[in-house]
Amino acid sequence: MPHAGSPAQPNALILKSLATVPEANMWDKIEHNGQEVWVLPVTAYGPPVPETLWHYVGYVCHHGADAHLAGQSRRFQELVATFHSEEEAREAGYDAGRRLADQISTANA
Repeated sequence: MPHAGSPAQPNALILKSLATVPEANMWDKIEHNGQEVWVLPVTAYGPPVPETLWHYVGYVCHHGADAHLAGQSRRFQELVATFHSEEEAREAGYDAGRRLADQISTANA
């Protein structure tokens, strides 16, 4: 997982391939310490099949921020470790997003 000090950019090829997976348009959001944590579970090796392994990509931003503009969000992902379910990947992404949100809050204090 990338360090909070270095902005992580998901691999463009991975993001492009997400557009072809119907389930991949399901971003989920939680709120943590006044920030939004968005997570998208992604399949590790192509379209979903029985026993599919999962990764996640995500970002943290302030409420109302345009996350597509530079400097408005901090991105993170886990594309090495795999998770055995979409829900497990989502929860791991939320945990990573919460840690990043806490680091951002601490740095801004």
